[in-house]
Amino acid sequence: MRILHALHFFLPAHSGGTEVYTLRLARAQAKRHDVALFFSEKIHSRQNYELLHKTIEGLDCRIVVNNLLYPDFRATFDNPRIEQRFREVLADFRPDVVHVQHLMLLSMGIVAAAKQAGARVVVTLQDFWLWCARMGQLVMPDGTICSGPKPSKCAHCLADFPYTQKRGAGHAFRGLELMRRMFGVDLSPLVERVRGWQPLLPGRGARRRHARLPRSPLPEPHLELRARRATELLGQVDHFVAPSQFLLERAVEWGAPAERVSLLRYGVDLAPRRGHRRYAPEGRVRFAFIGTPAPHKGVHVLIDGFRAAGIENAELTIFGSNRTDPAYFADLKRRAEGLPVRFAGAIPNAEVPSALEQIDALVVPSLWLENWPVVVQEARVMRVPVIASRIGGLAEGVRHGIDGLHFEPGDAVGLATALRRVAREPKLLARFAAKAQLPPRMHDHELALDSIYRGEKGARA
Repeated sequence: MRILHALHFFLPAHSGGTEVYTLRLARAQAKRHDVALFFSEKIHSRQNYELLHKTIEGLDCRIVVNNLLYPDFRATFDNPRIEQRFREVLADFRPDVVHVQHLMLLSMGIVAAAKQAGARVVVTLQDFWLWCARMGQLVMPDGTICSGPKPSKCAHCLADFPYTQKRGAGHAFRGLELMRRMFGVDLSPLVERVRGWQPLLPGRGARRRHARLPRSPLPEPHLELRARRATELLGQVDHFVAPSQFLLERAVEWGAPAERVSLLRYGVDLAPRRGHRRYAPEGRVRFAFIGTPAPHKGVHVLIDGFRAAGIENAELTIFGSNRTDPAYFADLKRRAEGLPVRFAGAIPNAEVPSALEQIDALVVPSLWLENWPVVVQEARVMRVPVIASRIGGLAEGVRHGIDGLHFEPGDAVGLATALRRVAREPKLLARFAAKAQLPPRMHDHELALDSIYRGEKGARA
């Protein structure tokens, strides 16, 4: 079988849950099938929508350059230039199945293109992007959870959403492209790093706040068109996969055909940890966050809760890059001053098991409707209990008082109570770990997908 995965980003520049899951799935499938990936990347020294062909992590990767030079909001979901590049990949690779992992930064029209090329199309619902243009997170600008899509509401929500580059960026990018061609020097990584640190420079904070003053709402016709395109897509897809019951039910409520949606948990390629595990060595409980330090991930709630807990026999490690949101990361470090908090930086995917071996409990303080976080499944395999926000798929995946603890999203005091309970009763950790439900093995997950790809009757996991 020839399988083409389509997604927004991929490694090495991006290592979120979708990217890591796709990497592991594609590697497993490549042992028995022909597999390729199609995704976007921001490369300022390359011509916009240029198509590159590389081998990454041993996988055949087709990369379309997307520097976010959108003329209007419509291009964020209805982009003929990206669809044309995708058709070129379809003609070259000739897939039997196109497995869409994420459409952000691509175009909804690639589903129709895949169908026209004779491929079956399977979509894994990683989040709510089909219904929410704000990164698929259903989070309002003030941080509250959105109850559901509605063009008039979305128009105001997206008024301050930076979906395109600032004026003049195209000229600057062409200069970088010219320098790369003439002198062989690619300055785009350096430029991107400098741009990321701009909010921390003197005076930048005030200008950034000024830039976030209320703006005019997006044109509602664009939001109405996006909703129509999403509805068309829901009718074109052969099968949808939802990793959590929570997301499955919400997708069906918003138009996904129930008879073509399957619940299929992510597969994990880590071998379950065997043997006795010692928790809280030397009497100190080791808490940790592993992921992207960003506001919707609630890392500030974790640090505030850790301070409020006032635990002497505990420490906290934050594993995550400072480049995603440098201003937010700097604020986290200020909040953690005087506490036994270590910022360990981002870790390669291959080192996640080692990081989990060094901790006693994983804390997932998310403020958005998480689907089914990969890192939680990895923690299960490594016998690491989870303390999580009672929200979305987290509330479903972590059973309060059985294999972990819940607290209300954003409630630092509630989180502090959970942290104190574990610190005072470290024996809870072994009990929680013993009760945890292990995720499917990647091999079993892959076989379930094979049945879905083939359209076999009853292929609902």
